[in-house]
Amino acid sequence: MATKTFEERKAAIEQQRAKLMQQSTAVDAATKEENRRRDEKARQLILAAVLSRATTNSAFYGVLLDVIDAEITKRTDKEIVTAYLMTMAPQPNAESEVGKV
Repeated sequence: MATKTFEERKAAIEQQRAKLMQQSTAVDAATKEENRRRDEKARQLILAAVLSRATTNSAFYGVLLDVIDAEITKRTDKEIVTAYLMTMAPQPNAESEVGKV
């Protein structure tokens, strides 16, 4: 078996490097996508918990309206969110959780 020349060894190493870089890029992309999915799931769970509490706790509902009013500044967005929250306002005969903010 003939000994590889310097140029052949260099080319082989460069190919290995390119392959490793490609694998690293793929792993980075997969990790980023997994993190994005986990973050989205966390947001959904938080939203569900907040909206669930807002439907049964009038004090929490009031605080939520105050937060929405302070944090959402675009008028049209505020109208959309407020209209949505008004449909889920706690009912007077709903199980009361007053004081459990």
